[in-house]
Amino acid sequence: MKIAVWHNLPSGGAKRALYNQVKELLARGHEIECWTPISSVRSYLPLEDLVPVHVINYPPPFSIVHKYIPKLLDLFQKGFCSILSLKSIARECARQINKGNFDILFSANCRYQAVPPIARYVKIPSVLYAQEPYRRFYEPKLCEPWLKSEDPRNPVPKTAKPIYHKTKRMKEELLNAKAFNKILVNSNYSKNKINKVYGVTPEVCYLGVDADIFRNTGSPRENFILGVGSIQPHKRIDLAIKSVSLLGKKKYPLVWIGNISSGSYVRYLKKLARSLSVDFQLKILVSDKELIDYMSRALIMIHTAKFEPFGLAILEANACGAPAVAIAEGGVRETIKPGINGLLVESADPVEIANTMQGLFDDQHFLDEITRKSPLYVQENWSWTKSVDQLEKNLQEIASSNFIL
Repeated sequence: MKIAVWHNLPSGGAKRALYNQVKELLARGHEIECWTPISSVRSYLPLEDLVPVHVINYPPPFSIVHKYIPKLLDLFQKGFCSILSLKSIARECARQINKGNFDILFSANCRYQAVPPIARYVKIPSVLYAQEPYRRFYEPKLCEPWLKSEDPRNPVPKTAKPIYHKTKRMKEELLNAKAFNKILVNSNYSKNKINKVYGVTPEVCYLGVDADIFRNTGSPRENFILGVGSIQPHKRIDLAIKSVSLLGKKKYPLVWIGNISSGSYVRYLKKLARSLSVDFQLKILVSDKELIDYMSRALIMIHTAKFEPFGLAILEANACGAPAVAIAEGGVRETIKPGINGLLVESADPVEIANTMQGLFDDQHFLDEITRKSPLYVQENWSWTKSVDQLEKNLQEIASSNFIL
């Protein structure tokens, strides 16, 4: 097949997923070209290493703002302006794709609109891999105590846009979703969420792990707990800190690796860790080599994210021999098999999480057993070969249908 790929992703799990999907499809002989707005993060796992990438600039005045004040454009994009600028980019991408004799469009999520508008303008069948909907619109806003504690004189700022803009963007996302011939998702949890939000019925196509890259380095295990995820409130890193603080007499440092950080949240986390006497070590934008090294040396991985749609980092840590302790929410319930690659905690209660971790540390035989089993579990169940088998099958079915919504 000749496949046109579109994305507007930041660094993180969704970009890693797309990189591996493209890499595997290329290995199977498919011809691929990629289109992306200038706002995407291309330095992280660059697709340019694999395929031709066409970078499309914003139309004026957005292109001028991006050139001179890129952070201001990022703020614009989170509001009503995203509808106008992304539609303009989508039209230009579609114009180029429509001239390229492609069989199908394969799209990833967009960092500003979870479902991009590109499928509304291409003249070929299209498939979207949706990691999750735009959560700020469809889930209750998390409490933000760090903002209050930093300056009690100022009220908590409103993060939601005016209701008109929010409603307009939600309507646009709905139209965008219905324009795709098929939507694939990473878990049954995401399937139900996407169905509820967009009124479409997606198909589960689980992600995978590259076990040739994510594997145990053989380094001795050290007495620290690892967390991985963006330094943002929905990852509930404060809950991880509180849980670690409740462990027994032995102190365990908490090392957290993230790609994106919120300044006010980081300050809150550091203050919280100091108040609870937790050795909290924050690592931002480490290389894959460093990430794998930490995963290979950690005793366990703690996962506290709120309704994580899949939890790719858990399986990557498992592949390096670090079992996970996670809250039984979202897609994590589909990736963690208790006693095989980790343990599930039924509620977001720091006491329960701490007791579960302490139970592992106190039973060295059981900890050694799931440390040994975790990589085998990933190798047998979560390969990219298996994942892309299903992805390729869906792309071929939609492409051969020659049907466009």
